[in-house]
Amino acid sequence: MLVTELAQKLGVAPNELFVFFEQTQQQIPHELNFELSNELIKSVEENKLFFEVRSTGKIDVNIGDATNEINDIELNKLLDQSSLKLIKKIKQVNNLDFLILSGRLKKVINENYGFFEDILDTYDNNIFYPKYNENEDVHKITEIFIPDARELIENERYLFEGEIAKDLERKRKGNPYLLQTTVVKVQKAKILSELELAVKEKEGKLNEAYRNIEVIEEEYDEKVQDIKEKEKELTALNDTFEITNINLLKMEDLLNSLKDRASLCKNLQFLSEDDECKYLDLLSIKEFKPTNHLDFENDFDKSFSKLSDHIHAYLYYKKNLIYTRYQIRNFLTLLRTHDIIVLSGLSGSGKTQIVKAFAEALGGIAKIIPVKPNWTSSDDLIGYYNPLQMSFLPTPFTEAIVEAIHNPNQLYFICLDEMNLARVEYYFADFLSKLEERGKQPEIELYANHEEELFVSEFNTFLNLIESCIKGKKIQSWQDFLENEEARKTFFQMLGNTEKESMLQLHAKMKRRLIDILKFPSTIKIPDNIHFIGAINVDETTHYFSPKILDRIHVVKFDNPLLIEEQVNEWFKKTETEKELIPVYVKPNLFSKRNEYPIVNNSELSEVTHQLREINEQYLLDLNIDFGIRSIRQSLHYAEINKSTYNYKYEDIFDISLNTVILQKIFPRFVFDGSETAKNGESKMNVVKNLQKFLSENFLNFYNNYESDETDIGKSSSDYLEEMIKQADRNNSQFNFFA
Repeated sequence: MLVTELAQKLGVAPNELFVFFEQTQQQIPHELNFELSNELIKSVEENKLFFEVRSTGKIDVNIGDATNEINDIELNKLLDQSSLKLIKKIKQVNNLDFLILSGRLKKVINENYGFFEDILDTYDNNIFYPKYNENEDVHKITEIFIPDARELIENERYLFEGEIAKDLERKRKGNPYLLQTTVVKVQKAKILSELELAVKEKEGKLNEAYRNIEVIEEEYDEKVQDIKEKEKELTALNDTFEITNINLLKMEDLLNSLKDRASLCKNLQFLSEDDECKYLDLLSIKEFKPTNHLDFENDFDKSFSKLSDHIHAYLYYKKNLIYTRYQIRNFLTLLRTHDIIVLSGLSGSGKTQIVKAFAEALGGIAKIIPVKPNWTSSDDLIGYYNPLQMSFLPTPFTEAIVEAIHNPNQLYFICLDEMNLARVEYYFADFLSKLEERGKQPEIELYANHEEELFVSEFNTFLNLIESCIKGKKIQSWQDFLENEEARKTFFQMLGNTEKESMLQLHAKMKRRLIDILKFPSTIKIPDNIHFIGAINVDETTHYFSPKILDRIHVVKFDNPLLIEEQVNEWFKKTETEKELIPVYVKPNLFSKRNEYPIVNNSELSEVTHQLREINEQYLLDLNIDFGIRSIRQSLHYAEINKSTYNYKYEDIFDISLNTVILQKIFPRFVFDGSETAKNGESKMNVVKNLQKFLSENFLNFYNNYESDETDIGKSSSDYLEEMIKQADRNNSQFNFFA
């Protein structure tokens, strides 16, 4: 066979054959019509891989025994995806947690590189590449390239970790999932075989133990279920008691005095029957359950996915409010995080309406507190102690908190309306810092503890004086005491006050201070049944948030409901409601608790953490935006809770959650001049455009292939950022998320 004939057969240039013979030290003349011997032809055919690696021309795509032609458009989409996405897909197709493979090494003669053949996973199963489109099948992986095999032994079987090959090789091979490995990621199979056998032996024993446990659980299932139900009932009772009692522990001395002298205090008209029930009978809290409400536990099986769909239908049909399914789910998840939610949008976009409607739909109460432009300190938000009147002067905000404390079985949504009319960091920053407490209820000091302690001492002295004056006589009312001339005279002599204050004035002052301190103790704790929300408009009369505030909140932007009305109407035309459209009563302790944020290295949420860190390091830091550990942990907490709001696959839920976090935690920080120079020397506009490209690569595939639309899963962050870039181009490079 001639050189030209063999080259044509192999689909390579004749020069490639001459190079091969030179490197294998087989001397032949550089003549195209040179007749090759059978030995030379055989050596070429045994080393076909040499030509596949060196060739720069277009060749067929060889995967296993199949030859496939890939549609250029589909191929380019996959080639543009990140390595993480591609590796994730390969692991999903093969049901692997890690891409640890084994293969037998075949070196290329006189070359440093080689290939692993007979590819298997650690359980000796074949491995497959994902299919490229719906018309393709998965393809078995038969070989994996290693660029430096000098230190490895021919025909030895090795364990190694796979990685995505270089872009040039993937394009040339027409395989976007093409794998390779490196010598760093290779370990001899024989070195690890003993460890692997030991692991498999342990796994076998563990599986046997698990089977035994399953048998035991099945045998005692009813008893276990009974115990669990009793534990839940006990936990609910304990939570209810703790929420109420924990706020009054600082007043133990006063409460004990009042309980011991409750009859005297009522006779002297310092306390009414209602006051005694409200402030003293801490252990006799009656169970609250509204009438004409569905029950979250019994009617919805404690499913937040079912609950969100019911709320969506209730708001649409009963309240005539237009929200997408995604907006309802997102708001429900945000409420359950116990983070501060800020609703942004034009007047009439449904910000305060969703707060009121949600409270009604959940058997709770909404308190809308208007913010005034002249608020400059926390006193304007919480109130202050007046030393002249010797009483605490509360605000509607504090009164709403105290009302919620005394109604622990109802959800309370406290909303600061138009909260950016005043500078938020002036009046709200201290309170917001207090709310960062996650392991227990945040503690808020209304006024100095010594003021409360002083009154407790004064009131006990006051009662002691009265008891000394009446000398054991039965006093039925304050009027009785006033009409007892001897007792009244003795009282004034002991008090040392005969002219400055009348008895009526003294009684009124002590009663007012007593009720005031019972209602507003010096320190209160925010229970789990309270959720804080803010609503803002952005115009020339309002203020933007500082980085300190943005770092601690979620910003949800509402568009004009008319823009989504048609889509929402279409959704309900094809959707049936399963339950009667009435509110649902949800116990606060079942709705949510103020739990600690997840740790950053949480394995289940590792993909979310990785993506957020990459966005921060590659793009945000160049924009002088630092997305720190607090924000990442808040984001992980949102993603963790969002699992119970959706009934989709975990991977899809995390994609939705990550996309939402970008919209609500990252984009609100985009208020800057895009023409300014970023830290990397480029313009900030270019950094944002690179971020948009990154988001498109990571989310475009998911959002394009998803069976529903953005009314169900939200708008793609890449599309949203693309619109922001266009808006900035029209506005002299000015980025403004809130505009």
